[in-house]
Amino acid sequence: KSTKVLVQMRKYLGKDFPIIASGGVMNTQTYAEKRNSGADLVQIYTGLIFSGPKLVREILNFNQKWKYDEFLDKLYYGYSFLLFFID
Repeated sequence: KSTKVLVQMRKYLGKDFPIIASGGVMNTQTYAEKRNSGADLVQIYTGLIFSGPKLVREILNFNQKWKYDEFLDKLYYGYSFLLFFID
């Protein structure tokens, strides 16, 4: 359901308004769904709880364009969640 809302919000807000997607991101497939639906940031807190830090590596491998140093510059830690900033 959250991905459907994301698609609607992206259409309504346009491409210049940043959107943070959240809700059930457990693997690279659900991560890609959020990104392809218009998310600029993807919260992966749920996936970290169930998969641990290996989810970060899986997403990095999925996004081959990233280099590790660039990744560190784009990684944001929050109080209760982890976000990836995608150019």
